[in-house]
Amino acid sequence: MFPRSRALQATAVLLVLLAGLVLRARGIEDGLWLDEIGTAWAARGTAADVVRHVEAVQGQSPLPYLIVRATTAALWESEVALRLPSL
Repeated sequence: MFPRSRALQATAVLLVLLAGLVLRARGIEDGLWLDEIGTAWAARGTAADVVRHVEAVQGQSPLPYLIVRATTAALWESEVALRLPSL
C-alpha cells in the first residue's frame, strides 16, 4: 500500500504546485512596475556591466540580476522573460 500512497501524495503535490504556477503566472504581461524597470536596466549589457550597475546603483547582490540577464538573453527581452525567474 505504501507505493500507491506515495504516488497519490506525489500527484497531489504536483497538482498543488501546478495550480500555484498557473495562479502566479496570471497577469504576467500587465505592464512593468517601477522596480521591474530598474531590474531591466540593471540586467542589460554584459555580465560585467550588470555587476557594475548593481554595485553602483542597486547596492545588492548581482546574482538575481545575472539570472534575469540570462533569461532575457536566452528567450527574448520582454515582460515574461523579465518576470520568469521570480515565478
